[in-house]
Amino acid sequence: MTENDNVTTENPVDNILDSLKGGLQSCLVMGFDNDGKYVMSSSINNVPTLHWMLNKSIFEIHLFEKQQEAQNAAAAQQEVSPENNEGDADVDAANSD
Repeated sequence: MTENDNVTTENPVDNILDSLKGGLQSCLVMGFDNDGKYVMSSSINNVPTLHWMLNKSIFEIHLFEKQQEAQNAAAAQQEVSPENNEGDADVDAANSD
């Protein structure tokens, strides 16, 4: 164990990369360097596989967004209490006269 084992870096990119060390079979890393230039590096030298990985990530992001929308809608639905619904029915009945 070294001194640096207990030190956490404040850079979230470094934290993510460090947490993945030793756990991946292959990877594709994309980002921006400190000069703002786009950087892409891969452990795979196979363009069709890289293309598939990119498309898979887009699909997963879209799926995540849809799940978030569904969870937000469910939470909003739960915020409506039965008491509020009864009060609305009384208002509707009074307005129909």
